[in-house]
Amino acid sequence: MRTAFPRPRDLDHGWLALSKVTGREFGKFLESFSAEPEIESKYRQKAADLGIPGSRFTRFHIMERNAGMSKKLETAGGKLFGLDIDLVNLRKEVYDGQSRTPEMEFGTPEEDAFRRDATVNSIFFHLEKQEIVDLTGRGLKDLDARIMTTPLDPRQTFMDDPLRHPFESNLYTPVFIRLDSSLLQALQAEFPILGLSISPPWPITWPRAYRLLAYLLKDGSNLGMMVQSEENVHHLWIMAAYAPTAGLRQTMLRQAVQEATAAIRTPARISKLVESALKNFDSIHNTLDTIAAQPEKSPPRSLIGIAIRSWGATWSTQVTYVMLAQAVYAPQTSSASGSSSLAGPLLERYSAFADFVWDKDLRDAHLQRPLLDGNEIQSLFGLRKGGKFLKSALDDLLAWQFDHVDSGIGEAKAWLLGQRERLGVPSNSKTRP
Repeated sequence: MRTAFPRPRDLDHGWLALSKVTGREFGKFLESFSAEPEIESKYRQKAADLGIPGSRFTRFHIMERNAGMSKKLETAGGKLFGLDIDLVNLRKEVYDGQSRTPEMEFGTPEEDAFRRDATVNSIFFHLEKQEIVDLTGRGLKDLDARIMTTPLDPRQTFMDDPLRHPFESNLYTPVFIRLDSSLLQALQAEFPILGLSISPPWPITWPRAYRLLAYLLKDGSNLGMMVQSEENVHHLWIMAAYAPTAGLRQTMLRQAVQEATAAIRTPARISKLVESALKNFDSIHNTLDTIAAQPEKSPPRSLIGIAIRSWGATWSTQVTYVMLAQAVYAPQTSSASGSSSLAGPLLERYSAFADFVWDKDLRDAHLQRPLLDGNEIQSLFGLRKGGKFLKSALDDLLAWQFDHVDSGIGEAKAWLLGQRERLGVPSNSKTRP
């Protein structure tokens, strides 16, 4: 059996739900079975006809239990016919009321289906019988109606795991029109910070992020090029899916990152990207405010360059995330969800930022390094050891470099020597030329 409903992250991923063995046991069998000469020969040509290189089960691995990371279930996985496959036994979750991390036990197909986050995610496909199995009796109906709801009473789902649904449900947002009223009420009670409303059906603003991203991925402006600088477009769609989590950054940042990582089984790069975007959210917002506040007068190149450098190598994707989150959280207006909103103040703000970055050649600002290191600055001031001034000297030197692009080491030394008193370098030092 396997889950039949594909979420956005599942397009190259599959799940095999095992009824009588563990993923470790079945993975070892599948690895050995697919390597048998007659089996490999039988399926090699079928794989080639589909454009798939090889038919063997490869990259077999075990994901061990890790209670510290809220993972109490051992799972296995590998590569089969071009798909990443997870091998997981049918299970039930037992919560003790004190922790969001459940104890995992072998379960029946019904128990496995009803423990899931959504009815549409509880649909199975029976491989032997070649038929869909809808054990909750609601999955296919809700899928057809494009309604998001839980197999159990939503209050029970949140009682078991309060953070599960907000992070899981936004992965379905491009597919579903509305949340079931009982689920919406439970979300309102559990997460008032998100400001959910029943009329119009929430999340009415979520599609803004997807429409805006789709628009910018085809746009030829500097803003469009900034967004498109992310090499993996899939990462951008994940960031769009998690745009609403920005509202949790002040009070639940750590939990938000952990749950986002667990919910979509992200690689470490995505986990770090989500964490960085949430941590730098306010810094990015304030930096854009600086540019937007005085459109006739550009801020110093150093001000924006230092900010970008502090955000790191993924700065452009982080800025994209903040923009998508602001689109989701913008007040509802008559045209807020329409295409005309793409030409509104939000795009103007971010376009002004992208234009500044492109015009001032700051796309690689995150790679900028001081012309002199700490030891060289100590030597310049005739010091045998550093002091409190050294960090300020390095920071100020970097800012000076951003504003003096054509200057070299000689000019940098001369400038630093002129800043000795302001930096608090001991006056009795013997200065070296």
